[in-house]
Amino acid sequence: GCWRIPSCLLLSLREMFVRGFTGLEDELAMIRYVLKYGRVLKKMELDSGLYADDFKKKFQLLQKILMFPRKSFTCVIAFC
Repeated sequence: GCWRIPSCLLLSLREMFVRGFTGLEDELAMIRYVLKYGRVLKKMELDSGLYADDFKKKFQLLQKILMFPRKSFTCVIAFC
């Protein structure tokens, strides 16, 4: 069926904070969707639920996320 992208995502969402991010497929799908359609998004902050010493997994997730298409070319992604 046909569906519409919420106008708040297109025109209002400037910052997004995700707490407890671990890289599950559902989480990645949501992040991909917001980056793809968020026109005025300036910052996406991902607070990882991963342990600080799991650097390799964090780095792999960040690389994957940075490859997602973005509507806003000025959006900064912070991953901690």
